[in-house]
Amino acid sequence: VSVPFSSSSDTIYLQVINSAGQPVLMTFQNIAKYYDNRQAAVTVDFDDITDGYLSDDIQAISLTSAKNLQVTAGVVTGFTSSSSWSTIQGWVNAGLVEAASHSRTHPCTDAEYQVLGYTSEVSGSQQDLLANLTLPNPFIPTYVEPCGFNDTQLLAAIGAAQYLVNRTTSVNDNGFGEWDPDGFYDANMTQNTDDWPSYTSYPNAGGTAALLSSWNATFDSVHASGGIYQFLDHPWEKRWSTGGFLDQHAAYIANRNDIWYVTLGGLYLYHYLQERGMVTVTGQ
Repeated sequence: VSVPFSSSSDTIYLQVINSAGQPVLMTFQNIAKYYDNRQAAVTVDFDDITDGYLSDDIQAISLTSAKNLQVTAGVVTGFTSSSSWSTIQGWVNAGLVEAASHSRTHPCTDAEYQVLGYTSEVSGSQQDLLANLTLPNPFIPTYVEPCGFNDTQLLAAIGAAQYLVNRTTSVNDNGFGEWDPDGFYDANMTQNTDDWPSYTSYPNAGGTAALLSSWNATFDSVHASGGIYQFLDHPWEKRWSTGGFLDQHAAYIANRNDIWYVTLGGLYLYHYLQERGMVTVTGQ
């Protein structure tokens, strides 16, 4: 049984009746691992959403949206102006994109974080997103590590800002991340397009037949095992051409009835409740 909460209550009332209109006894078992008890989950990450790369981001998201794929867009808020905010708002309104924090200035080292300070980069980028976007919920669940850099100060700042999930750049993972002592999930990913060739213009093939075959096979394995298939791309590397290899891969993984297509934040918001079994049955 899959039902939503209303916007005004955390209580759900359910009744099942038979053909004679008589109540049928129900017993709560658990929250399914994935929404609607689906076999596996798919989520896609696009990093470095900025003014300078916006046309590439639009190109990529137009192709993923056409396939109903959910994207977590890592926004570098210090390099984002009003026209870009308007575009991001349109993506959010369409319901297929999560606006995630990718810091204010994309620092990749401790020295770069120290220029504005960890709090400014981590909490400040969160505040920028909330101030410039109208979101379905008044919080930002996801922080995306620039360059995959982290240290104890960054992890403490992520926890202090109350992000739910911190996405690293580690690969070859198809499960939920562990709960970090600082109070959030550390999420890895399955694949990263860094090994794919990048281009300078459109159209382009966006990869090779061998890469396409390899990625499709990896997806098949994750799907069969009931895991989470998550891949990362930087749209500014211009791999997203209509009919190109990465576009073909997106079509291959899309629109399957037994897969939950979800943003990274949505995945972990659900998992937080599911893992803890946060349902109380008050009557039957």
